[in-house]
Amino acid sequence: MTTKRLTATAIAASLFALSPSGAAQEAEQSAPAVQEAQNPDAPAAPSEEITAAEKAELEMIGNHLKPSALKALGQPALMQSRLPLYRVELEFDPAVQLIRGREHIVFFPKKDTDELVLFASASAAKKRAVLNVIEATVNGKAVRAVPRRTGFVSLYLPAIAPAGTRQEISLRFSLEFLCDGKDRTLANQGDMFTEMMRQFAMLSGMAPPAADKADKKPSDATPRNISYCDGAHAFLAGVIPELVQAEGQAESSVLWSSVGEMLWSPLANYVVTLITPPGFETGGTGSVIGSFPERDGRLRTTRIAAAVRGFTLAIAKDWKAGELKAAGTRVRYLWSEEEEAIGKKHLDVVQNALEWFSANFGEYPWSSFELALTPMSLSYQEAAPNALFVAPEGDSQQKMLQAASQLYPGADAAANGMLEFQTAHFVAHQWFRGLVGSNALDDPAADEAPANYAACLYVEHRRGTKAGAVCRKEHFEAAYRQHRMMGGRDLPLDTPLDGYETSTEEQAVLHAKGGALHDKMRSLMGKKAYLTAARRHVNRHAFSSVTSTDFTADATEGLSPDKTKKLLSLSDRFLHKKSGDEDIGKPYTVNEILKGQNLPPEMEEMVREMLQSMIPDQRLVNEPAGNDGDSSGGNGL
Repeated sequence: MTTKRLTATAIAASLFALSPSGAAQEAEQSAPAVQEAQNPDAPAAPSEEITAAEKAELEMIGNHLKPSALKALGQPALMQSRLPLYRVELEFDPAVQLIRGREHIVFFPKKDTDELVLFASASAAKKRAVLNVIEATVNGKAVRAVPRRTGFVSLYLPAIAPAGTRQEISLRFSLEFLCDGKDRTLANQGDMFTEMMRQFAMLSGMAPPAADKADKKPSDATPRNISYCDGAHAFLAGVIPELVQAEGQAESSVLWSSVGEMLWSPLANYVVTLITPPGFETGGTGSVIGSFPERDGRLRTTRIAAAVRGFTLAIAKDWKAGELKAAGTRVRYLWSEEEEAIGKKHLDVVQNALEWFSANFGEYPWSSFELALTPMSLSYQEAAPNALFVAPEGDSQQKMLQAASQLYPGADAAANGMLEFQTAHFVAHQWFRGLVGSNALDDPAADEAPANYAACLYVEHRRGTKAGAVCRKEHFEAAYRQHRMMGGRDLPLDTPLDGYETSTEEQAVLHAKGGALHDKMRSLMGKKAYLTAARRHVNRHAFSSVTSTDFTADATEGLSPDKTKKLLSLSDRFLHKKSGDEDIGKPYTVNEILKGQNLPPEMEEMVREMLQSMIPDQRLVNEPAGNDGDSSGGNGL
């Protein structure tokens, strides 16, 4: 089905009937009830009646959701959906190094406005995205498109668009895309020895050394480029211009960390067609509904996605595709013949994690999931909606792992454990961020904390109680205490994402401390009660958004008054105070780090000298004033 054919039909204004909870809650936040136009000169908005053609199209898009999810959301024809609908056609040829696109958006603004802001994050030609809007119309009338900042374009309307009224945007755009094989997500990695030590620290259960200034996140919240292209492969995140509907400055609503983490968009529906040169395979968000050649030999592939938070694609010439079933979901996997062995390791985790999380957190609601191996130097890209992209063959990462394995005999086993944990973590994000949304900029702990803990729950399920305990110690306690030993700060979990100065600090506090909070909640409640609370949390807030305190509120139901009081106190300490040294553990000493590692004497001495050289001269870690009392711990050697 081509975009031309789709555009010839009326664009669907709705997808599901929404109940007062779930998706309706998020929809109401993004689009209040329809109000009468306050400006008599405003252009008439398109009709809000759903035609037979639109209903048929909604049913087609709805096939991306399982029957149980459709039932939870309601029947498509009963009432109007308030979820934005993106209809996109992209043309991409790595040889031309340019993405050309056509887009039609149907949405309902949440407040009166005369300015619509579009954002696209990815342009591999530069570190910062460049979006060129060639022409644009709103409700059929031409509007002025003005670049306002890197990646952002404002569309200025001739009159106020009233809150809650249906608006239709059409545009043509382009994105430069340099295919030189360079991965711009990482920089200033340092020399081989330093990187080898960082890998050793990670694989031996220690957090990587504190990051240098180059690792700091941009203070202006400018998004990092997370794209990649080498002529035979391309990772296409952020190539679809999307509406920015967050309160406050548009630029503050989208942010990437220095390790390539993507913050998903609000719920929306998509019909996306990607046109590529012959021989390219496509992977990413949504379900493929058609793929056929154009007259000139190019391949046209169309995907649908219902109620997802963003849309990500990747292409490759050497991918071989296969599929299997897991938890009632079609799991499609793509990798080259050379990557089959490592690909199967990831696939094993994806398959089993989907099944275990579905059994314990609630059914995975979408009908598809895709795993694709990409050539980027990053080990992982944060899980996209319905997809996971991994790059185990990145040159720098592989060299470091090989170097570490020569010096540390347990590196191979540790690497496999890290692969299992990280892959499970990203699959868990399909529930905690994909299904249950959150403000990942201002309140990242709402999804990172339960997703990180879910990864260790999965390891415990697959490998046993002892492996689960080791997982929790390494990824929660050790990561935090090592960070503190290196002079890192303790911060409350309610710290916004741009409040972390480095990605290492983010990992040690947001991920490690967040996981530790949920581990202590489980210890207080018991495993069965914790899993019941997690399932209640997911079912109650499916297709809506939560804050970091909502999980605790859901967990207190059914608890005794005494346990409820303890749980609320525990949550308050972790979320709002700097009490990590008391709740998790004092900063490590070098002797504690090396105890039980059984390293060769030469290796132990080298690691000891490395660690000692990195620990700050002061014996106490100075904490900035604020919150409720500072905490510090000794770094004695």
